[in-house]
Amino acid sequence: MFRYERMPSDLTYRSNAWYVVDHDRGVWLEDLGTNGPRGHRVFALCFRGSRIPFEVDPSAEVDGARVHQITTFGTSHAAAFTHGVGEYAFSGKDEALAMEELAAEAVLALLAAKGATFGWSPDDRVQLGTGGRPAHQLVDFGYPDGVPTDGEIS
Repeated sequence: MFRYERMPSDLTYRSNAWYVVDHDRGVWLEDLGTNGPRGHRVFALCFRGSRIPFEVDPSAEVDGARVHQITTFGTSHAAAFTHGVGEYAFSGKDEALAMEELAAEAVLALLAAKGATFGWSPDDRVQLGTGGRPAHQLVDFGYPDGVPTDGEIS
C-alpha cells in the first residue's frame, strides 16, 4: 500500500518534498513536472534501481467523464531530455501491464494525498494507456479510507 511521506533528503534537493512510496513493494513515484505546453504530467515509477518514465494527460475524457489518462508508458521525451530518464525495456506484455497498473495506483495515491492536503476529496480516475481498459479509482486498489500518512502534511 502506498503511503504519503516526506521524501528522504538523499532522493531530493528540496527541503519539504513529499511523495508516495510503498516500502513493502520497494516502489515509489517521482513527479518530474510537466511536458511543457500540453500540460501532461511527467512521472517516473521507481523500483529496484530502475525508473519507468510515463506521462499522464490530466484532462482526458472517457465516456464523457474527465480522467487522468496514461498517454505514454516506458518512454517520455520530457523525462529523457529534462531528467535523463531513458526508455524502459519491459520483458513482455504481462510485465508492462502490471507495471502500468502499479503506476496508475501510485498516481491515484498521489492525487488523493495532495487533495487531502487542501481539504478536498477528489473522485479521480486513471485510465491505462491501452484502449478498452477500465478507468481505475483508488478504492479499486484497496484504499477505502484514503492514503495513509505519517505526521503533519505541509
